[in-house]
Amino acid sequence: MHAEGTRLFDTTGFVPRWNCGVWSHGLGWVHIVSDLVTFAAYFLIPATIAYFAFQRRDIQFRSIYILFGLFILSCGTVHLVEAIIFWAPIYRFSAFVKSITAVISVASLVALFFVAPKALRLPGYKALYEEIRVNENRYRSLVRATNAVVWTADKNGELVTVQNSWNAYTGQSFDKSKGFGWLDRIHQDDQKRVQESWEQACATGDQYFVEGRIWSEEHHSYRHFEARAVPIKDTSSEIVEWVGAIRDTEDEKLLEIDKIDANELASVALESVTCGLVIANQNGIIKRVNSQLTDMLGYNADEIVGQTIEKLVPTKSRETHTKSRNLFFESPSKRAIGQNRDLVALASSGKEIPVEVGLNPLQYRGELHAVATIVDIAERKRTEAALRGYANQLKIANEDLDQFVHAASHDLKEPIRGISTYCGFILEDHAEQMNAELRDMVKKIETLAHRTHNMISGILNFRRLHEQLENSPACELREIIAIAKETLIAQLSHEQVLFKIQPHLPVVMGAKTELVSVFQNLISNGIKYNNNEEKVIEVGCKSSEDGKEALIWLRDNGMGIDKKHTGNLFKLFKRLPNARGKEEGTGVGLAFAKRIIERHGGTIWLESQVNEGTTFFFTLPLAAPA
Repeated sequence: MHAEGTRLFDTTGFVPRWNCGVWSHGLGWVHIVSDLVTFAAYFLIPATIAYFAFQRRDIQFRSIYILFGLFILSCGTVHLVEAIIFWAPIYRFSAFVKSITAVISVASLVALFFVAPKALRLPGYKALYEEIRVNENRYRSLVRATNAVVWTADKNGELVTVQNSWNAYTGQSFDKSKGFGWLDRIHQDDQKRVQESWEQACATGDQYFVEGRIWSEEHHSYRHFEARAVPIKDTSSEIVEWVGAIRDTEDEKLLEIDKIDANELASVALESVTCGLVIANQNGIIKRVNSQLTDMLGYNADEIVGQTIEKLVPTKSRETHTKSRNLFFESPSKRAIGQNRDLVALASSGKEIPVEVGLNPLQYRGELHAVATIVDIAERKRTEAALRGYANQLKIANEDLDQFVHAASHDLKEPIRGISTYCGFILEDHAEQMNAELRDMVKKIETLAHRTHNMISGILNFRRLHEQLENSPACELREIIAIAKETLIAQLSHEQVLFKIQPHLPVVMGAKTELVSVFQNLISNGIKYNNNEEKVIEVGCKSSEDGKEALIWLRDNGMGIDKKHTGNLFKLFKRLPNARGKEEGTGVGLAFAKRIIERHGGTIWLESQVNEGTTFFFTLPLAAPA
């Protein structure tokens, strides 16, 4: 064995593969090129796996990635040696490489044997989704219990999803409130201040607090409110979205202090609020507290009334709190405390409770007091932390899915491409030796291979269309249609097609290439599913009432679609027989069109009558007038 090891590259007793058997020039080079291409792919695949494994430090089962990378690399080396043997018969070295590959294969199998039980114990997407759903329901229940108007915004501060709580309070529909349209429900005298405050919070990432007046649909009037919002950040401290709440404070504003006895007013006010409340003088001496505060912190009122407010502050923060209290009385004004840091209150048990604090100055009998509202936000903190965790898990899951789709599509395309290539070789080199039935069967195999390859490419492209477009450029709708017609020149040259395009078409916002693809698919279908001698394609458009959207339609005079099929037409791989009774294409065209339109913030639907034609409708955002 040692002697064999020292003669790895000794070719004595062997001849190059070209001299073994009767090799045609074409067949030999097919083997050589295939082996070299396979080697190149097998070299790049482990490089990609290694890059992924080292970039994702949090990945589990790193050793499996390394073993699979080595396994694929060794397999690729086997193919490289097989190509070299055509000229240099290094069969001993080939045996050595194959033995190394066998060892790595067995090691990978053993590693998988031990890792598989651990991998099976990992929670699946369904379990994670269910856990997220339960926590979301818990969060929504908490929101309903607070009687607050809760809302969410994207990282740029725009409303991008339906806000049921906002819609119910203000009576404003989502179409009107999305983006920054919600400002229309703020009193015109407060709009500028509220908008500037919100833009500043979005720019700095600080917690948001503002007061103003908002329209109440129930009361048919503007009412005072307080709004607070916090940014939700990912693991890299980048803002993912904002979560906020609006509290109606109109009733508090309408209290007529000088018409009610001071003691009665204090009692009513203290006990009517839903949060903890403390009144302290300039020396920090607590004068009054409400039951919500004593319940929150576990004190009796007698234990803290007459004590300094610092009794409710952890020891480590009391010196700082005293300085902040003095600064407040030097320049008294309404303010929220803790926007840039976490605040905690000290319970009687010594437990620290996260809180939000609002301060208001109050003149009573010639003496300045501070009225502090204290809200226990422990449950909110836990919910926010859980939501951030679930959002991060979902992000990682999506990234892993993207990696899998890319890897799987590559691994599936290679053998399919090989099948198609070999069918071509067979038809090219042996067509005369086959009867018509056999030639037809080989052609069908080649056609099916092409179709499968296109379907895999379609899946990969469909997966890429999962993110909402931002900052789309302006595009001439007429130019988009013209480009789509040019891409279909081969199909149009064999058909008699009459285009009726509305003379004046608007400028829309969108990715030109993707919108061309939408028109290309719809026009192609209008021709393909049409048995008329002259095929008619009509394109028209009109603007929405608010001038923000374009409603576009594309109508054909084709076969029409039975209503029983319309519900599934926009699903992947859904195909219908064309005018010749055959199912053509990959079945992803309309699914692409739907995903593209939705990426642009629009919707797409159709109306059709059998034997009378089909009309597709879809919306796109209009460009602002120049």
